[in-house]
Order: sequence, then structure tokens, then C-alpha cells
Amino acid sequence: MKKLLDNHLSIICGLLLLSLCYVDDAYALSWGALWHTPDQQAAKLLAEGDAQQASTRFEDENWQAAANYRAGNYQQALEDFAKEDSAQSDYNRGNTLAQLGQYEAAIAAYDAALKKDPNDEDAQFNRQVVKQLSDQQQQNKDQQQDQNQNQNQDQQNSDQQSSQQNQ
Repeated sequence: MKKLLDNHLSIICGLLLLSLCYVDDAYALSWGALWHTPDQQAAKLLAEGDAQQASTRFEDENWQAAANYRAGNYQQALEDFAKEDSAQSDYNRGNTLAQLGQYEAAIAAYDAALKKDPNDEDAQFNRQVVKQLSDQQQQNKDQQQDQNQNQNQDQQNSDQQSSQQNQ
């Protein structure tokens, strides 16, 4: 009887060991996950250049916003940066809005950052660059409107000449 019990116990222990060796991928943990916080894991991903994956792992909202920005998820980064009211978040919103081509809103965000921290040289520089881009964009729009008006005028003149010739 003791031998039969020992055999059963050996089989049960063997099965337990085998079950511990099998880990479904959905529940697999990396060694690093046991010793690092989600923010530390995400920071490592960000440092390795995987901003997209890092943006899904960060728990800290500021770092998550930065990862979204680096991943090119500008709309999400904009929403993330708007959650905080600081000179740094206004500066980051300005950068994000500039990436989205919303130059006037970017200038307003830089102005808000400079109101809170007038000595922020990066905000001053970026505001100046975005202001130049905004001016250039407006100049291009004006030139395009002038060209369209000239084309319309030329077409009207051509139509008038054609109708006069037909009379």
C-alpha cells in the first residue's frame, strides 16, 4: 500500500512540475516584469525607440503623453498634455499643435508657457519659428487666392471676348 501511495505521490508531483513548466503566452511574464514597475518597463521601451509600445505601458500621464508625441500620436498627446496646467505642459502642447499644423493655437500655447515661465528659451525660440511658419502659410494662402482671382478674371475676360465675337 505504501508503495502504491508513493507512486501516486510521485505522479502527482511530476504533473505539478510539468504544469508549472507550461505557461500560456497570455499569462507569461518576463523576468523584468517581476522586478520593474510598468513605468520603468515603458521607459526602457522608449529608450529603445519603441515609443508606440511605451505609450501603452506608461502609467504616469506625463510620460505617456511624451511617448504618444514621440510615436506620432499627436492628437492623443495633445489630449494628454492638456490634463496638466504648467509651463512645461503648455510648451509641449505648443510643440504638438505645431506638428498638427495648427500654428495659431501653437503660438497661443507657447504664449501661455511664457506667461508662466518668461525665461523659457525653448518656448521663445519655438514660438518664433512657428510664428514664421504661420506667416509663411498665410502668405501662401494669400498668393493662392490672388492666383485664383487672376484665373477667374482671365476666364471672365475670355468668355466676354468669345461672346462678343459670336455676336
